[in-house]
Amino acid sequence: MGETDDAYAICFEDWDGSNHQIITWLCNTSTPSVHKASGGYNTSKEVWVMLASRYSGSDGAREHNLMVTLYQLRQQPGERVIAFHCCICFLYDRLTTSKPIIKTPSEAKVISAHHERVQLHQFLMGIYHEFESVCSQLLHLTPLPSVNKMVNELGCEDVCLLSPHSSHIPLPTIVVTPVSITTIDTSFTMPHGPPQSKKNDNKRFNKNNVICKFYKAKGHTMEQCRIRAHIL
Repeated sequence: MGETDDAYAICFEDWDGSNHQIITWLCNTSTPSVHKASGGYNTSKEVWVMLASRYSGSDGAREHNLMVTLYQLRQQPGERVIAFHCCICFLYDRLTTSKPIIKTPSEAKVISAHHERVQLHQFLMGIYHEFESVCSQLLHLTPLPSVNKMVNELGCEDVCLLSPHSSHIPLPTIVVTPVSITTIDTSFTMPHGPPQSKKNDNKRFNKNNVICKFYKAKGHTMEQCRIRAHIL
């Protein structure tokens, strides 16, 4: 028994040293939040199981947050290119966990669903922050709604948000320029006054028939749309 205990003690000492080396390596090569979360575990296996359970799965809200962070990431003044690239690679690695693993051609449906999910996140990046509460609820659904479903859900909120009585978005300012009485009298005394007036009526009529292709509102073109300019 004595030799067995001695052999076990030697093996345990070797294992304990390797175990702490692995834990130290995991803590020193991870983010501060992961480093802090790893402090309560005694074995490297426990740390690994914790990391696997936290980062192997993916949900809509987490994936969307990573894509927004990646979209907004910019090289800072004085930051080395290598350091900036490391930040991007870190986000890429986090997003990799949400990508499906394709083994057979029959899994093309999985690829299509993944692309649909990417398009959903890209769409949500550009909409008003006033929709944040609605988007947050929809992003926590399992499975995630399709892009068309999200557009329909946000469309109901869009009607209330962009209505004239809504206080979320400021209404376009209309500047009224006063016209002098002299100008009006001169226009009526011109020989071709009636045709000019009729021409102006035609212009006013045509302007009222103009429909914005972006906002679907009358009175202006898509290039003149203030809502489109605010979004873009």
